[in-house]
Amino acid sequence: MNPSMAPPLSTLSPSTMAVSHFPLSKPFYPKPTSSTSSPSFQCHSSISEQLRPLSLSLLKDTPAHDESANSKPTWLNPTKSKPNIISLVRHRKTKPTSNGNPQSLLLNPTLLQTLVSIPDSDKDLFFSTLTEAFPSPPSDDDVLFLLNSLYRHPKKSILLLEWLKQSSFLLETIFYNLVLKSLRNARQWDQVDRIAREMLHQGPQPDNITFSTVISAAHKCRRFEKAMEWFDMMYSAGVLPDEVTFSAILKVYAILGKKEEALILYERGRAAGWKPDHVAFSVLGKLFGDAGDQDGMLYMRDEMKRLNIVPNVVVYNTLINGFGRAGRPNISKELFEEMCKLGVNPDERTLTAILKIYGKYKRTRDAMDIWARMKENRWPMDQILYNTILTMCADLGMESEAEKIFEEMKQSYKWLPDKWTYSVMIKLYCRRSKSDCAWKLLFEEMPQRGLRPDVTCYTSLIDCLGKEARVDDVVAAFESAMETVPSQIDDKLCCCLLSTMARCKDEMQMNAILACIEKASPMLHSLICMLWNESVGFDEIKESFRELLSKAPINVRRPYCNCLIDLCTFQPGFPSHRPRELFNLGNIYGLYQGFQTQRQSEWSVDLRGLSLGAARAALDDWLESVAETVEEGEGLPPQFRIFTGYGLDRFKSVLPRYLEGYLSETGAPFHKSEEMAGSFVAEKADLLQWLHSQGILSVVVSEIL
Repeated sequence: MNPSMAPPLSTLSPSTMAVSHFPLSKPFYPKPTSSTSSPSFQCHSSISEQLRPLSLSLLKDTPAHDESANSKPTWLNPTKSKPNIISLVRHRKTKPTSNGNPQSLLLNPTLLQTLVSIPDSDKDLFFSTLTEAFPSPPSDDDVLFLLNSLYRHPKKSILLLEWLKQSSFLLETIFYNLVLKSLRNARQWDQVDRIAREMLHQGPQPDNITFSTVISAAHKCRRFEKAMEWFDMMYSAGVLPDEVTFSAILKVYAILGKKEEALILYERGRAAGWKPDHVAFSVLGKLFGDAGDQDGMLYMRDEMKRLNIVPNVVVYNTLINGFGRAGRPNISKELFEEMCKLGVNPDERTLTAILKIYGKYKRTRDAMDIWARMKENRWPMDQILYNTILTMCADLGMESEAEKIFEEMKQSYKWLPDKWTYSVMIKLYCRRSKSDCAWKLLFEEMPQRGLRPDVTCYTSLIDCLGKEARVDDVVAAFESAMETVPSQIDDKLCCCLLSTMARCKDEMQMNAILACIEKASPMLHSLICMLWNESVGFDEIKESFRELLSKAPINVRRPYCNCLIDLCTFQPGFPSHRPRELFNLGNIYGLYQGFQTQRQSEWSVDLRGLSLGAARAALDDWLESVAETVEEGEGLPPQFRIFTGYGLDRFKSVLPRYLEGYLSETGAPFHKSEEMAGSFVAEKADLLQWLHSQGILSVVVSEIL
């Protein structure tokens, strides 16, 4: 390549890489097929592609050429040289020019210990010690030895650098690089930036290692914008990055989510003859995976095949995780099987990732097959992996398998159950209404192993005990939580206490739970007392309720409202209008939006996901809205439907059974739908007649029909 034809380095910085006269290279991307598609970013035809038909018609005697064997890109104009933006040879460490000084630290072995013992703030003592040890400038070997020895003492490295400047020592780039590495290790970015800029303005000239150290220091200190700034300055200084620096800046782009910039940089490196390594492909895979871009990950996999690069375990882990996030578990499975066939042994991260994916998409058979192969092939295990397979079994309701794994861990000498393990098992038992088993784990086994439970363990147990109406045990579990994790008591636990209070059988039990709520959340206790007092108006309730929801996490706000409605619905002493008031407040704050649907053939209300009291309030509100529509003279559909859901699980069957009893009690004309399970249906005429009989509809039904 003719150097005179190459564009200036300053024009090749990343900030100028997206301009129109450097289009993306089309041949790098695979054409869409049944198994892959092009990445989700814009590509333009290159000049070489546009000229290809003409070249085939003119150059008849051109020998056949195997494009797959040529790793060089073809998107650049053939009449111009390729821009050289990367050094294809790894930059080697340079040795300082020897100054011929015969002095050596071997003659004074206690000097280093003396320097390390001097306080960092005592600059004068540090300088005088060095001057006494070196009456004349030290040798290069002595300085290298000192800088390497002071690697973990960055402030002393800076002091040594200052003393060398005063002693007329010829400071070369290698000495500055060692100081920068010491500062990078200590994450002192401001000092790194200061010294590197000093080199740019005063010398010595920074080399590739200098810029690489500064860029990696910015990355280590999470100063990503500075890393990009110094990468631009590298080109301005006339220094080309090598593959290590190139991969490092790609990683910065990936962390910042700058997909387009990373791809353009990658293409420019490929155009200059760079062959990416596993680090670069791992970075690109993470970039595509975090963005959920499965086309980009397919492109990256095909690019590695084209370059005859076999992915290592890190790259496979990145791709498996990425496709799992993108909702493609089948491709994750294919990649896992592919790596096993190629002899790339999966590590703990691989197995954890694939098991999480199988658990997320409920692929029980695949997950248990992996577990069996892990034991058969003696693949590496760790605590996280054991807990992952245990969590997956618990989430899928595989109680017997979870218990086997749990017992296996307890008998192991290496991977004993930890706090997370017990938390998973307690949740599993609580879902299965085995409160006694959960109680034993929490209050017997965990203390024996010296494990301190977290608030999720107590929340799961209190919720289970509350559903079983074991109020005394709920109080005992809460008191234990207050002693063990008082600072962790949260709104989820308070919701469980509210739910328990709604199930209490007498005033004594209610007062016991109310006392627990007062300790856990005085604000919630105050709101309950306001709801109990009939003289408290709607505006006061609204303000207190708004304050409670504002301080609660978003995922707890609707459960809070559900539990409060249940409490006011099923416990005596609360005014009858409180459930509807709370439901209306839930509507005001967006907690119950979208549960009503209106079509020409049918109006419906979806009560799934609501508590019993909230479902009843939502149904009453819906029926009143139907009556209001009639009184306003608007048309109605011929049919009305209530969705309650269905299932063999006793918790999923609670709402249908309760609604069926409530509809029967009130005489509402809804009956179970034969064509749509989990719903109740009523005809228009029957519903209007019932609404009139209940006094909800004042219009004469015969006139409407």
